[in-house]
Amino acid sequence: MDRNPRRILSFGHAAHVCIGAHVARLEGRVLLEELLGRFPDYGLDESRLVWRRADQIQGLVSAPIQLRPV
Repeated sequence: MDRNPRRILSFGHAAHVCIGAHVARLEGRVLLEELLGRFPDYGLDESRLVWRRADQIQGLVSAPIQLRPV
């Protein structure tokens, strides 16, 4: 409760992994499976991709999807 809010809050790793990390990952997986199952014609909005380009790390910062109901 007394953590500095500017610190990175993550699940940790090895001996310091969060006790609820597996449950949180499973909840995220179930959420995505259910959401995308209801919108099977979803697609990536390539016009709004935001890339992070750095010396050692490159990847997507944001990858918005378009949900099209059936």
